[in-house]
Amino acid sequence: MASRVRYSSLCRRARLTSAKTKGQTFPAMNIFRFAGDMTHLASILALLLKIQATRSCVGVSLRTQELYAIVFVTRYLDLFFSFISVYNTIMKLFFICSSCCIIWYMRQHRVVSQTYDREQDTFRIIFLVLPCSLLSVFINHELSAVEILWTFSIYLEAVAIQQLCFPTRWLPCTVFAQLDIPILYRTRI
Repeated sequence: MASRVRYSSLCRRARLTSAKTKGQTFPAMNIFRFAGDMTHLASILALLLKIQATRSCVGVSLRTQELYAIVFVTRYLDLFFSFISVYNTIMKLFFICSSCCIIWYMRQHRVVSQTYDREQDTFRIIFLVLPCSLLSVFINHELSAVEILWTFSIYLEAVAIQQLCFPTRWLPCTVFAQLDIPILYRTRI
């Protein structure tokens, strides 16, 4: 009897903690999503702090950062017409802005941009973007522009890390921030 009461109170509490927006019910935040978001946040902050502290982007792949900026911009287009929660909006804005900030550091910052090794970062990202684009047009949930772009971002994120496998001289610390922590983030699903 006690277990049945405890279960029904948990179900009621879960229903009460779900967010409602425009007639839609969204599930409450769970610990796995939060842990995934925090590991993703940690990887971006570690990379930004490394670039800021050393005033160098040696070992950081600009191509990877550009791919992630494309992923975040295409995935989070719903910021303009759908509100889920303050937490969700802040995280989406942070991911877009931080990716653009890293790209700005590597391309425009007067000191950091001089340390970027263009000859080492030679992977042609068109080999990832084009197949993901075609695949998202033909294999998606719904034939709408937003859904196709969201599907594209899922496919592109799945292969964006691949181009890091080609260079052979990336710094181990940077590779950890660029490879291991985002993999931890994706395993939350």
